[in-house]
Amino acid sequence: DDPLLCDRRGSRAALSLLMNKTIPILQHYSNYPLPNINSNHHDYMQSYKIFISDLITNPSKCILNPKSDIYWNEELHYSTQPSRYKKQKILHKCATCGKTFLSRFYLDQHMENKHDLIHHHHQERICPANQICKLLGGSLCDRQSLKDEPYYAPGMYDSSNTGKVSAQSIQRKYQNQIDSQPCDPQTLQMSREFCRDSITTCFAGMDDLMNEMDKVLCETHNCRHHLEMLHSVKITVHDMKAEWDRHANELNSFGWGFILFCLAGLVWIIWNNGSHWISPTRRKGNQRKIDMGKRKKL
Repeated sequence: DDPLLCDRRGSRAALSLLMNKTIPILQHYSNYPLPNINSNHHDYMQSYKIFISDLITNPSKCILNPKSDIYWNEELHYSTQPSRYKKQKILHKCATCGKTFLSRFYLDQHMENKHDLIHHHHQERICPANQICKLLGGSLCDRQSLKDEPYYAPGMYDSSNTGKVSAQSIQRKYQNQIDSQPCDPQTLQMSREFCRDSITTCFAGMDDLMNEMDKVLCETHNCRHHLEMLHSVKITVHDMKAEWDRHANELNSFGWGFILFCLAGLVWIIWNNGSHWISPTRRKGNQRKIDMGKRKKL
């Protein structure tokens, strides 16, 4: 998969779903302990990697293998740090260069603009937003994306940079995404077959494990389940409207406060240091006038 066409947010949703659905099953067949409930995301990823590495029979062709995930290392080293800003509790840190950003949306844009060449060296890897979401069923990934990252959009301004908050654009984007996914039995059948082929490739010869994985990953690929998922996403979009507006307004007020603070600082600098910005010729002329005034008084 081409990294330039791979949605990072969708890939994170796919990974989250995949780990939540499969870790209990993998742990049952593996000799390693299940992670603690309070374990962080990093530990959860490491545990998933251990279970998969212990059980898969064809590592090079298994799309469930973390080594096949184009963004696995990027997500593994993702971190946050406390923010000094009142309206923003945390900052999202780039693991490659150390820069911090107000939201995951802006961190993703930074990665795409500055560091995506890193992933071009791994063209044999897969994009989870494409392959894993296909294995899981696309509507599940949409629902998980909305649950995990509900504010994934420009936080202060919309794309026209007019200063209008983007809560409405977030809603439109989700609604358009939902409405563009009618239930197609043929597509779901192909997705179900892809899911089962992938499981067979990963766990060939482990019939009991394959049956359990099939139940949690593949059997839900039908129109009834697909429409239920889309309906739950629509309800979530409606219920979150007020929360989106509140969040957007907070970030917008933070943005204007920061701008006014910068402008006030600039005025103060100009007021206190204005004399340093006068050209040398003009400064000499002003000094000459002052000297002449002093002579007249004498």
